[in-house]
Amino acid sequence: MTPPDGGADPFAPLTSQMLDTGDGHSLYVETVGRADGIPAVYLHGGPGSGCQPSHRRLF
Repeated sequence: MTPPDGGADPFAPLTSQMLDTGDGHSLYVETVGRADGIPAVYLHGGPGSGCQPSHRRLF
Protein backbone atom coordinates (compact mmCIF):
# COMPACT_ATOMS: atom_id res chain seq x y z
CA MET A 1 0.00 0.00 0.00
CA THR A 2 1.40 3.38 -0.97
CA PRO A 3 0.23 6.50 0.88
CA PRO A 4 -1.66 9.11 -1.17
CA ASP A 5 1.36 11.43 -1.12
CA GLY A 6 3.48 8.75 -2.83
CA GLY A 7 5.85 8.40 0.14
CA ALA A 8 6.95 5.22 1.84
CA ASP A 9 4.33 3.11 3.61
CA PRO A 10 4.71 3.91 7.35
CA PHE A 11 3.26 0.49 8.20
CA ALA A 12 5.65 -1.56 6.06
CA PRO A 13 7.86 -3.91 8.12
CA LEU A 14 11.35 -2.55 8.81
CA THR A 15 12.66 -6.07 9.49
CA SER A 16 11.25 -9.59 9.54
CA GLN A 17 12.68 -12.89 10.74
CA MET A 18 11.84 -16.38 11.87
CA LEU A 19 12.73 -16.91 15.54
CA ASP A 20 13.60 -20.52 16.41
CA THR A 21 11.79 -21.54 19.61
CA GLY A 22 13.05 -25.12 19.70
CA ASP A 23 11.52 -28.55 19.01
CA GLY A 24 10.96 -27.61 15.36
CA HIS A 25 8.79 -24.57 16.16
CA SER A 26 9.37 -20.97 15.18
CA LEU A 27 7.75 -17.54 15.42
CA TYR A 28 7.53 -14.97 12.64
CA VAL A 29 8.67 -11.59 13.97
CA GLU A 30 8.40 -8.13 12.38
CA THR A 31 9.52 -4.72 13.52
CA VAL A 32 7.26 -1.90 12.35
CA GLY A 33 7.14 1.81 13.13
CA ARG A 34 9.55 4.37 14.49
CA ALA A 35 12.81 3.28 16.08
CA ASP A 36 12.22 5.81 18.89
CA GLY A 37 8.58 4.75 19.42
CA ILE A 38 7.08 2.88 22.36
CA PRO A 39 7.67 -0.88 21.96
CA ALA A 40 4.63 -3.15 21.74
CA VAL A 41 4.19 -6.89 21.20
CA TYR A 42 1.20 -8.20 19.25
CA LEU A 43 0.45 -11.91 19.59
CA HIS A 44 -2.33 -13.24 17.41
CA GLY A 45 -4.36 -16.45 17.60
CA GLY A 46 -3.12 -20.00 17.23
CA PRO A 47 -1.62 -21.90 14.32
CA GLY A 48 -3.13 -21.10 10.96
CA SER A 49 -5.03 -18.00 12.07
CA GLY A 50 -2.46 -15.69 10.52
CA CYS A 51 -2.01 -11.93 10.67
CA GLN A 52 -3.10 -9.35 8.14
CA PRO A 53 -1.24 -6.18 7.10
CA SER A 54 -4.09 -4.16 8.64
CA HIS A 55 -3.13 -5.48 12.10
CA ARG A 56 -0.03 -3.24 11.97
CA ARG A 57 -2.37 -0.24 12.23
CA LEU A 58 -3.70 -1.28 15.66
CA PHE A 59 -0.89 0.56 17.38
